[in-house]
Formats: sequence, structure tokens, C-alpha cells
Amino acid sequence: MNKTNVSANFDWEWIPLTWEWWVIVQLVLSVIGIIGNILVIIVVINRGKTRFATDVLIGNLAFADFLTSLLMIPRPRSDLVPDNWKGMLYCRIEYSNVFMWISTVASVFILTVISVERLVAVKYPLKFKMIFTAKRSRRLVSFSWIGATVLNVNTLAISAHDIENHVCKTELLAHVVHMTIGVLLFMFKYLMPIAIMIGSYVKIIQILRSEARNFQPDGRTAFHPARQISKTMRRMTRTVLIVVIVFIICWSPDQICFFLFNLKLYPTYLYSDIYRVLVCLGFVNSCSNPLIYSVRNKKFRTELSHFLCISPSDSKLPSQVNRSVVKSGGIKLISGQVPK
Repeated sequence: MNKTNVSANFDWEWIPLTWEWWVIVQLVLSVIGIIGNILVIIVVINRGKTRFATDVLIGNLAFADFLTSLLMIPRPRSDLVPDNWKGMLYCRIEYSNVFMWISTVASVFILTVISVERLVAVKYPLKFKMIFTAKRSRRLVSFSWIGATVLNVNTLAISAHDIENHVCKTELLAHVVHMTIGVLLFMFKYLMPIAIMIGSYVKIIQILRSEARNFQPDGRTAFHPARQISKTMRRMTRTVLIVVIVFIICWSPDQICFFLFNLKLYPTYLYSDIYRVLVCLGFVNSCSNPLIYSVRNKKFRTELSHFLCISPSDSKLPSQVNRSVVKSGGIKLISGQVPK
């Protein structure tokens, strides 16, 4: 069939979805990510008025990962696209997967904000709630989504509608412009967030080591409120550190290879077999966080169990140590936060 002779009013023609290995893996990761992140969102919402800045950030991180998981569900592709506004929108939005990449980049930015938030929580535990308020966290989340949208304008620009052949295509810009944009995107979408995350945790580790030397195991400081704060901060910080490490492992290979593709040092990367493998690895990040929270956070497991009616009994009373800490210092151990 000669596509150039097709009328602009023809019906859409779709390529049947073939169940290749990468399609099956992508579908499985999508289902796991959707279910897991919905549960995280529900747990955060159920906390109601007890939500702190950390709850806001983790809830929005789960929302971004949920959207990524939802939008990466395998779908049939159009073989012929009509020459009208519907075909143009299809090429710009569906063919380019722009919304999925926006949510992916927003997830990166929110995780970067969480890393900085953990640094502030560890370095200034008593002033933390005044510095990182829930309202301020929501603003940072909004900026993350705006930044992710701006950085993906290029995706819309290069995804074009070929009106002569009635297909969608990727139009690369001039060589110098394409390389420049590729370098800038690599810096803002990957290199700078990774540098901020790593820098934050290097500083956190230094602070925690310094604090550990201040609490000698002599039996006299074992139940000190500040020691309990330090333990809570370390536990929450280690959880987020694991999330960051998983993110780096999952997305670094694809981002580096795509950077080389933009520099034309790896021109065969896009849509190759290794591309399929590395993108599937990147999608693992979107469904891994709920599993990390479940393993690392007892409070999250308890709240999730109550929501799923797995444990009908009421929550256990806090241990004697925590009761004495709460009474002595007025500390609330929700999300590792401390009072003003």
C-alpha cells in the first residue's frame, strides 16, 4: 500500500501488540508500580493532619512514580496517522510518550528535594519543621513538575507528523543544536540531581558519624531524647538513601547511553535491544520504592496492614523507651520528624 496516495480522511491503522519479552516485562513492572504506589499514596493520605514535609514529598514521589507506571503500560502503535489535528496530537503526545517522561523527570527532581530535606533534618533537627514546612514542600513539588515539563519541551519539538507519508517520525535538530540540547538535558535531568543527592548524603554521613561519637555506650545516654531523635533520623535517612541508590543503579545506564546517542557516539542505541533492556531497568525504579518502604519502615507496614485489614487489632503501644522519650521531650516520631 502506497502511503503517499492515502487520503487524509482514512481510518487509523494500528500495529497489533506483539508479546515480546520486553513488552511482558514492561507490563509486569507497570502493574507492580501502579499497585505499590497507590498503596503508598493511600497510607500518606490516611495520616491526615499528621502529615509532615516528608509525608508530602514521599506522597508526591509515589504519585509521580504511579503516573510513570500507568503511562508505561504497553499500547498498540498506529501504522497510519490521519492528516488532521488528531494525528498531530497523537504524534506529539502519544508517539513521543512525553507525559511519561515528564513524570519520570519530576520523580528525579522530587527525590533530589527529599535528599536535601533529609540533610536539613539531620543537620538542624530542632529547626527542621520551621525550615521544611508542608506548604514549602508542596511549592518545591510544583517547581519540580514545572522544571520537568520545561525540560521535555524538546521531546515535543522532535516528535513530528509526516503528513505526506501519514506516519509519526522523530526529527533531529541541526547537529550542533542537537548536541547542545543533549548536553544540557544530561546535566539538568541527571548529572546535577545525582550530584546533589550524593553531596547531601556525604554530608549526612559526616554529621551522623560526628553525632555517634557524642553518644558513648556508657548506659547513661541510652534513653536520652536526643539519642532517640538521632536513631529516628538515621533510620529514615537510611531508607531514603536506599531509594537514591536504587535510582542511580536503575537510571544511570540508560541516561549515559542516551547521552552518548545525543553526542552521536552511540548512534544505534535508540530502540536497540540494549535500549529495551536499560529502559526496563529504569522502570524498575518506579515500582521499587513501595517495596523499600515496606521492608525498611515498620510504621509504614503497620499502617498498610491496617488499611488492607490484614491485622484487625489496634496498633501496639510504643515501647517503654519510646514512651519515656515522648513524655520527656514531647517528640513525635512520625516520618522521623521532631517538634519545633
